[in-house]
Amino acid sequence: MQKDSVLIRESGRKRKIAGTAIIGIGVLFFVYGIVVACLMVTGYREMAEAYWDTLDPAGLTMAKIWGISGPLGFILTFIGSSLVSNVKAGLIWILTASGLAILALIIISPFPLTSSIFFGISGSVILLLWLGIVMIWGKRRASFTDKEVAATDLKMIGYTFFALATWLICGMSSMLTLLFYPDEIAYLQIQENAIGIIYLVMSFLVLGWFFSFLGQYKSKKVDKKDKIPHRNNLADRND
Repeated sequence: MQKDSVLIRESGRKRKIAGTAIIGIGVLFFVYGIVVACLMVTGYREMAEAYWDTLDPAGLTMAKIWGISGPLGFILTFIGSSLVSNVKAGLIWILTASGLAILALIIISPFPLTSSIFFGISGSVILLLWLGIVMIWGKRRASFTDKEVAATDLKMIGYTFFALATWLICGMSSMLTLLFYPDEIAYLQIQENAIGIIYLVMSFLVLGWFFSFLGQYKSKKVDKKDKIPHRNNLADRND
């Protein structure tokens, strides 16, 4: 029994080491993306699409890696965090396979021209999911303690900003900015409107992630406080 316990602890230690290493690699991809973007942005602003023709093979490779550095960073940090938090091995493999599939879709981009049916159905599904989240939150909130309410409210504020950003992202491809139709943008002279929408989208995304982080942090503090009485109860039983 003691031997099994030692093996379990050793396995957990190895998972944490591997997970931390994977998180570190993911962070390096984030840093790489930021640095390369800073190096390329001046040339791209001056030359637009012609800038890519000026790059040598090494530069093109760097640009291609930069194009997937963000998604790679997100996927690797999530998988690494799952290992550190002792998620089951089967789920880790599912997450890894899903991450590779998403990365392949980003690289290959096997999508046709814009489809109003696809975007219409997708938007409707997102709307239904949003309504479900709101209803579940409203029903569960009444049974929470004050500290739990603060955590779930912060997360809900974050979800609301994500919903607003999603709506604007959808609108960017249609009547709001006609992003897929540059000739129409020039004809209608709505470039400033398009730029304003992009700023709003980024602002909503920042606020969404910020409040989601605060909610997650608040939940962590609530969980820690809940565990202290539990440990005290175990100590009393042992006495």
